[in-house]
Amino acid sequence: MDFTTKKYKTNKKCMEAAREIPVYDEVDVVVAGAGLAGCCAALKAARDGANVILIERDGILGGVATAGLMTCITNFFFKKDGTQVVHDIVEEIVDSLTEAGAASDKWKNVEVPCIPNNSEVMQECLFKKLTEAGVRILIHTFVSDVIMEGDTARGVIIETKMGRMAIMAKVLVDSTGDADLAYHAGAEYEYYGHDSCSTLFELANVDLDKIMKFFEEHPENFDEQKDVALPFETFRKNYYERGIFHTPHGGGKKLSILQDAIKEGKWWHEKGTATKLDHFGLYATRGSNRLLVNSHFCYVDTLSDVEAHSYAELESRLFCIQLAKLMTERMPGCENAYLSRISTTMGVRLTRNIIGDIYLTLDDVKVNRKYNNVIFRTPILYKKREDGKDLGLRLYNETIGIPVEVLIPKNVDNIVIGTGKCISADRQSRQEFLRGQMNTMLFGVAAGKIAAEAVRQNKSIKIMDVTTITSSNFA
Repeated sequence: MDFTTKKYKTNKKCMEAAREIPVYDEVDVVVAGAGLAGCCAALKAARDGANVILIERDGILGGVATAGLMTCITNFFFKKDGTQVVHDIVEEIVDSLTEAGAASDKWKNVEVPCIPNNSEVMQECLFKKLTEAGVRILIHTFVSDVIMEGDTARGVIIETKMGRMAIMAKVLVDSTGDADLAYHAGAEYEYYGHDSCSTLFELANVDLDKIMKFFEEHPENFDEQKDVALPFETFRKNYYERGIFHTPHGGGKKLSILQDAIKEGKWWHEKGTATKLDHFGLYATRGSNRLLVNSHFCYVDTLSDVEAHSYAELESRLFCIQLAKLMTERMPGCENAYLSRISTTMGVRLTRNIIGDIYLTLDDVKVNRKYNNVIFRTPILYKKREDGKDLGLRLYNETIGIPVEVLIPKNVDNIVIGTGKCISADRQSRQEFLRGQMNTMLFGVAAGKIAAEAVRQNKSIKIMDVTTITSSNFA
């Protein structure tokens, strides 16, 4: 169900003339959206033998991890006991970053909350892997509609500098992050309107050792129970022994330089469209002298109010500039730093999600509900809460099997969801557990696997035999 009304400025309509458009190509699989999930979907489908075209609206591969500047992969590859359970393409991508010197090679430890990396090297890594696998890539290409035959998707309409064209495909993988293909195809979905968005920025010429010394001298500034719950001593150990610097998103509530500035009227908790301007997560690789700042939120309806979305995203960049200046004035280690980058796109946490034959909830995750047709397994993760207080994300010593049905819209054929943000699941499970970069890559791999297998069987998604690529919790 859509809980919003699109914000048009008039009630007028105009007629668009019917016209023929060229069919650019006919392929096995179209993947829409070249974020990490979409790249993984395209890579898996191609490696499994499918002829794949990957379509991206921007001019960059990696999505939120590059254009969105969230250069920090969630390190939920492990169960609580330290056993690594996530491998395959997801691990391969991170290993490629470490081999290139773009991330710490000591990330394979359950104590490491995230894997800071270099977004430029990430783009290079993704491009090489995709082209080596034979994936063809169209950037600056916008998918505006889905070609339907009854309830079956047959292709997409794309908008490019060449004009409007069609691409026909046997299977469509929706890695848009907004379930755009499913929406255009008429799939049943949920959308709750306003959700949180963030614009990130990077400081260069930072003295990370000096910042670390500040936290050591003032440990009360480090919040052990925000974001990924992390003891202070583990924070120190990760920096000195593993080269990974991570303060939690939300930790700014305890950071004196921000709270003092707020008291003095030099900074704000909220202003304009932004809120939680002191949320302030910091991520870096030791020796890089670069610091990623995840500073604030804005809540905006990104799908139904294009003007409000535009204003909020542009205004959020101003807050990045202002906070960067404040940090150079007040934060030890940032005295000689400068603002080197602001994300070119605002990261939107959640928008639409499909409804499939199975609807996963956070309660299902907590009790480790068992399913047939499991496409992959992932470590169980959710927030600990006591007396209504958020005590941070915690890993548990179990994995949950993700059923293939949560990736497939129940009333549309030949579309597979290839991102954790948009699967058939409740908001809480997607927010806390499924949308992070590691898990969303797993959903991309799964979608690519499903798509390629449907092509191999020469059957539609709804009638293919999924038991060839799934397992059962009950076996």
